[in-house]
Amino acid sequence: MAVNVRKAESTLNIYWVQLPENINLSEWIDDLSLLDNEERTIYERYLVDHKKIEFYTGRLLLKKILGQMLGIQPEKIAFKKNPFGKLYLHPNCVNEAPIFFNLSHSKRIVACVISSIDEAGIDVEGINKNPLELMPVVFVSQEQMLIEAEITIAKKVEAFYRVWTRKEAVMKAVGKGFSLPPLSFAVPVHGERIMDENYHYYTFHPMDGEIISIAVGREDEAEVDFECKEVAFSQLLSHGFQI
Repeated sequence: MAVNVRKAESTLNIYWVQLPENINLSEWIDDLSLLDNEERTIYERYLVDHKKIEFYTGRLLLKKILGQMLGIQPEKIAFKKNPFGKLYLHPNCVNEAPIFFNLSHSKRIVACVISSIDEAGIDVEGINKNPLELMPVVFVSQEQMLIEAEITIAKKVEAFYRVWTRKEAVMKAVGKGFSLPPLSFAVPVHGERIMDENYHYYTFHPMDGEIISIAVGREDEAEVDFECKEVAFSQLLSHGFQI
């Protein structure tokens, strides 16, 4: 049973960057020193410039924010991965207080969530098609029923993306991605800020045609506030970037 969140006692920070249209790679990126050897290999493996921009922007966003939080240079921020590919801070970068984070991107947005509360997941999706025929494959019967109860197709599609992004956020918070089947659990269908027995959720539209959902583990009755900030792409690239 889902319960609306009322009063916030802890804060999660969400940062998102709108990627420029018609990106010219050489115009924006001329220095890869922030990437380690493994990250450069991944970057070079992408054959499409836009994918390179998405990857680089994600690493830049995480490393600059985490670097400021930890008081170290961004290029010294290093990550390790669990067996399912979820990023964690390398033990050499961790101080006394744990920092949880997660990253997501669509074609137009790169977004991350930073948490000191518990494991968190984030998912951003572009709302650019009608995906309702996929519901039996990814949604449990209760979720399908509540989505179908919406009056218009537009509201059904909105509800679909709200549920889908919340499911992906949970799968990423758990750290298993699609190794945790989306049909194995349910999430709240309605509400902007809401919680169930295991997670706090927040869903919002950072810009027209895009939707972001965050899920963070709920270990007690403490309520959570979600603080969102847009970061300009040009600002992120500058040497004087500050969160």
